[in-house]
Amino acid sequence: AHYWMDVLIELPLIAGVVATGAILSASAWPLTPLHWLKIGAGLVAIGFNLYCAGLVRRRYQRRGEPAIAAALARRIRLTGVGIPAGLLAAILGLRYFA
Repeated sequence: AHYWMDVLIELPLIAGVVATGAILSASAWPLTPLHWLKIGAGLVAIGFNLYCAGLVRRRYQRRGEPAIAAALARRIRLTGVGIPAGLLAAILGLRYFA
């Protein structure tokens, strides 16, 4: 189920976030240091999310090999370290740029 959630929901949402972020950044030019912090935090979160999606794809392809699938599942859980960066970007966006 994780694979299909990534393919059908998560990856299109990431593409939308990147597209709208680029449009909003272009319209707010020149950017303040707070904008750059938000963009940096968002890119860190997006990077971890894309890395996780790649791991999920590999796990889906190797689902017949339990040892490899388990090792990939452990690595997938570790990508949660990107959550604080995503929260920072969300807080900055909602609080300061609303």
